[in-house]
Amino acid sequence: MKTRIAQAWLNLNGIATPDGAHPTGRRVTVLRTKTIGAVCTFTGLATAYLFILRPIQEAKRNGVLHQGPFGLVMPLVLLYCGIAILVTDLRDEKTLRVGMQGRLSTTRKGRIFQYGMWLTLCVLVIAWCLYVRSLGLVPSR
Repeated sequence: MKTRIAQAWLNLNGIATPDGAHPTGRRVTVLRTKTIGAVCTFTGLATAYLFILRPIQEAKRNGVLHQGPFGLVMPLVLLYCGIAILVTDLRDEKTLRVGMQGRLSTTRKGRIFQYGMWLTLCVLVIAWCLYVRSLGLVPSR
């Protein structure tokens, strides 16, 4: 009884993890996953302020936008990954499986997560370009 209570507490959802060894050899609990998601989200928010909003505020005063592609893309990726990890269960056993010839491949949930990141990233970069253009700045510098 204590073992089941402990497993349910570690999972936070009360759903038992599958028994047996995972192909990657790792076991990641929901608590660790949600902690990583929260850290990614807060790091993404902090870097979005530092690398996206502050250069735009300075550009409003100076008229020149100094924005690097890394400073634009990395906060968006961190935010997407953090929110996706907090909302869904993206542990190893949920996103990876053993495919043909013993190779690891992603499940449908893993592919949706990966392709959704690219789609979201493209939409957010386009929205940033439109916002910067509406301020009268040139986003290509």
